Amino acid sequence: MGRCRTITATVGQDRATLTTQLLKKTHVGTRPAFRAVQRATFTGLPVTHNDTRVTRVGTDVYLIDALGFKVPTKPTVPAALLRLIARVRA
Repeated sequence: MGRCRTITATVGQDRATLTTQLLKKTHVGTRPAFRAVQRATFTGLPVTHNDTRVTRVGTDVYLIDALGFKVPTKPTVPAALLRLIARVRA
């Protein structure tokens, strides 16, 4: 991974930090995709985890960002993205 693994912004007394833990090429079904796993911290709030998948079908781009206080497990992010693609294309 290149530069800027962690970015931080401060506004007044509040501070937000976004750390990229993983950024890689992958697949969603048979389609090429990429995955970003990130951790976000905000002053006074618990850490949040983001698992983002992005893929393209024709001229359409599909993205799901699973966000929560723990790493999401069900449905898996690729499975949810495949369901979204099937619904939109139906």
